[in-house]
Amino acid sequence: MFGAQRLQKLRELILELEIVDVASLSQKLGVSEVTIRRDLDKLEKEGYITKTYGGAVLNKDYKASKDAELKTVDVVEEDENIKLIAKIALQMIQPDEAIFLGGGPISRCIARNMQDKKRLLVVTNDIFVAAGLCNNPDVKVTVTGGDVVPSSGIMIGPRVLSTLKGMYVNKAFVDIKGVDLKFGYSMETYDEVVIIKEIMNMSKEVIAMADHNKFDKISYSKLGELDQFKKVVSNKEVPESYKKYYYDNFIKLYTTYDVN
Repeated sequence: MFGAQRLQKLRELILELEIVDVASLSQKLGVSEVTIRRDLDKLEKEGYITKTYGGAVLNKDYKASKDAELKTVDVVEEDENIKLIAKIALQMIQPDEAIFLGGGPISRCIARNMQDKKRLLVVTNDIFVAAGLCNNPDVKVTVTGGDVVPSSGIMIGPRVLSTLKGMYVNKAFVDIKGVDLKFGYSMETYDEVVIIKEIMNMSKEVIAMADHNKFDKISYSKLGELDQFKKVVSNKEVPESYKKYYYDNFIKLYTTYDVN
């Protein structure tokens, strides 16, 4: 397990347990206690934890902010940029298609606005996407199952991958967490990266979605280079350097206008 992956797994464990000890973390992650202590030093500098004798405690301010984020998820998703990107993505979905909607605010906004879509199969690993579609009788929903990431609603783990294997979808829509000219696309967890790579194998085409605030940002786990997706949906405030990159590399960028 790489350092960035291990740190993210530590974050998830601490968020779930709130109080942890070095010995248990060492056993769970299969690394030395010295390595765990170094990782905890980094998390303390981030403000994520407070170290204690032999372990660490999740900072209550951080937990409160994550709880508030989950409770207000629908409010966050009503951001105008999110609604615009979702509207553009909805225009790409045709009747009788099978699609995948990944975890994140744009996918959830798409799900809540599919009332006029007919004869669709939607596969998702996000409980909020599934909830947004549950009252639409014209859309069949398949939920992958898996382990829910605390305070996110996104499901990860081997059960997600086993559900996806053998499936085929016409289009997959993926919420990207970070876009950087040098680092490429990135996600919050390595588990999400593994799932998206499987989705790319089962989909005729995969469409990346990110609002302009995700550009010039790097999240924890690298997904791939910027030429990995041939279609990207965002809003018109995308930095010019990215518009140029997409244009020069024959990648379609969809915003309030099509730059192709």
